[in-house]
Amino acid sequence: MYKIVGLFKKKPGITDEEFSRQWKEVHGALVMKKQKPLGIKYTQTYGLKKVSGYTKTNGIKFDHSEEQEYDAIAETWFTDYDSLKAVIDLLFTTETGQELLEDWEKFGDVKSFVIYIGEETVIYG
Repeated sequence: MYKIVGLFKKKPGITDEEFSRQWKEVHGALVMKKQKPLGIKYTQTYGLKKVSGYTKTNGIKFDHSEEQEYDAIAETWFTDYDSLKAVIDLLFTTETGQELLEDWEKFGDVKSFVIYIGEETVIYG
């Protein structure tokens, strides 16, 4: 299974509620329309700011407070490499990709995008 994982920040000045609504209702619908035929699953995960203040004994900090580095994560799954490659091409070389980017710029901080593309190994589940 292949996957694209994206880490995202909201645009400065946008509230959590505005970000969530715009990403889920408007941008999510646009993603469904444009790339659903190629991917088998698309998810959006929002940080839970009510979970905070945990520090493990080895020094790794687990914190979803107001200072978290990213506001959300998106994941898209693909059954084969050709479908993954088709979405990458769609996002970076077509008018559809430009349309998705222009929509994202309305509520997201494009300069902070972190995109990871890889092959998933399921350990359990």
